[in-house]
Amino acid sequence: MKHTRLLYGKASQAPHYIPAEATAARQSWFDLLEEMKAAQVHLFNYGLAPVTETPEHLEGYFLLDCKNLEEAIGWAAKISYAQGARLRSARQLPGRRKGRSREREGWGEGLQAQRACQ
Repeated sequence: MKHTRLLYGKASQAPHYIPAEATAARQSWFDLLEEMKAAQVHLFNYGLAPVTETPEHLEGYFLLDCKNLEEAIGWAAKISYAQGARLRSARQLPGRRKGRSREREGWGEGLQAQRACQ
């Protein structure tokens, strides 16, 4: 089952790293990506730039292919970049190429996972 991990952040709570901390944070991010790829759950991730002035920004997302909701919650918990991250179930849209998914808003499993990750 595919799950989308939406990464939200607040500019006022963004970490201010010294160079050594920034290097370590980047490396831990790359290590997590490698761990996901080795477990064959990583499908895609992408960072987004804020386009409006709001208190909270959607800064990126991960698309994961997990065996079940519990596995998705476990992987989502390891992505600590954004404090307001949410996990949603994803579904394939009719007429779309296989492997391309879109966020599924407001459906049961996604809401349960969101509550578990907060």
